[in-house]
Amino acid sequence: VSRCPYCKNGIAPVDNIPIFSWVRLKGRCRDCDRPIAARYPAVEFVAGLLCLVLATLELGFQGANLSVQPASALPGFASNLFEPQLLSTLAWHALMGIYLLGLALIAEDDEAIPGRLFLVGWLAVGMVAIWQPTLLYAVRHAPYEPTSWTAVRDAGVAALVGGLIGYVCGWDDEHRPPLKRRMAWNASGLFGLAGAALGWPLVVFCGVLVPLTSAWAQFSGSRLRSPLLLVGFIFFYLVAGYPLLFPYLAAMPF
Repeated sequence: VSRCPYCKNGIAPVDNIPIFSWVRLKGRCRDCDRPIAARYPAVEFVAGLLCLVLATLELGFQGANLSVQPASALPGFASNLFEPQLLSTLAWHALMGIYLLGLALIAEDDEAIPGRLFLVGWLAVGMVAIWQPTLLYAVRHAPYEPTSWTAVRDAGVAALVGGLIGYVCGWDDEHRPPLKRRMAWNASGLFGLAGAALGWPLVVFCGVLVPLTSAWAQFSGSRLRSPLLLVGFIFFYLVAGYPLLFPYLAAMPF
């Protein structure tokens, strides 16, 4: 249940409609009249925009951002509304993008991401790896049909490498030692889960760009941190990563 951060009263469903409710209530809680931060509708807008862009690419343009376009895909958005592979890929990418954004915002508030939230993500990755492993390979060079075992193995390797990179990136953020440790574990969990869910090219892509951007942000005095940087690059990767990386991925034997 969503609650006001000040009075802790539950927010009624009619007052919890993304963006619309915040505007209608003029950015204030109905019960205590305290201001509700503009970041909430901003996050809802970003999540909605991600879903819209992914739907346009994966349904309207027959998976233009994917490594493999289904043979049954047809030109036009409406023609692919019932194409199972594109629909399942869109659902997976949109849900994981929004889910990782939510975890990153918890980390941005210097809070430890609850283990139960990570557990939900790992259970989802495990079920997909077993029952529909091709979803884990949608944005990468995949010249073969992966088996469940292959998907589990690759997800595990991507999670391990991503977790190590994330820990280093998180530890590098400017915090006091106790917060450094918390941010390092937050970033490690985010990197690892993102790599397992979306493929090892994401680990390479973000593993290079996040540390460089984070170092630039610290040098320039910006508050950009590893978790939000990671999610920003994940969104870019989902939308345009494969077309940009294809010449390099296609040359790799795995």
